[in-house]
Amino acid sequence: MSQQQVRTDDKNFKTVLATFLSNNWRALLVIAVIIVVLVIGGGIYTLVHQNRVEKSAVAAEEVQTLYADWQAAEGDEKDEIAEELVSSGEAAIDNFSGMYAAARSHLVLGRLAYDQEEFETALEHFIALVESQPKSYLAPISLMHAATAHEETGEYENAIAAYQRVRENYSDTFPEVPHALFSIGRLYEKIDNKDAAMQAYNEVIDDFSSSNWTNLARDRIIYLETIN
Repeated sequence: MSQQQVRTDDKNFKTVLATFLSNNWRALLVIAVIIVVLVIGGGIYTLVHQNRVEKSAVAAEEVQTLYADWQAAEGDEKDEIAEELVSSGEAAIDNFSGMYAAARSHLVLGRLAYDQEEFETALEHFIALVESQPKSYLAPISLMHAATAHEETGEYENAIAAYQRVRENYSDTFPEVPHALFSIGRLYEKIDNKDAAMQAYNEVIDDFSSSNWTNLARDRIIYLETIN
């Protein structure tokens, strides 16, 4: 291609571009404004979200610290800290729904209620955590606590169901699944369901052979096989 042709093509392109910009400047201006707004809005959202994440972490730490203080306290001081802990935990649940502070507060308030032998309140918090944030790493821990609370009230079938949820939903991520399975077997023994107990113990052996619970499961199977 000759230089004359190149200059001509370049001139034609600039003419077309100038015409396009002249005819569409309003639309292009609107697009530019939208892009700027989106960029600024995204930046603001990121800052706001980061700020909430940081506040959530602080609230969770405060609740956890209060629980540790309550465990160490005695007498009237223990009651005062418990009241502050419940207030702070409930505020975190309300203010940080779906975030770490809410999950941690449900777990801590559940454990507080459990320690005070208020098992129904404990269960409300443990189950609320699981239902609101099932993918949280705290969810299977909360289910294990829920199962224990059910055991305390003699609700063995409900306890088994909680342990089974751990088995069904968190086998790939939660290291205490063998413990949950062994507990299922133990509870089936309590309600005189030998076959179901044997099945649970065999699952521990077959699926979690390297677990510390495996030998205990074998011992229970040997015992069950020796009784009528």
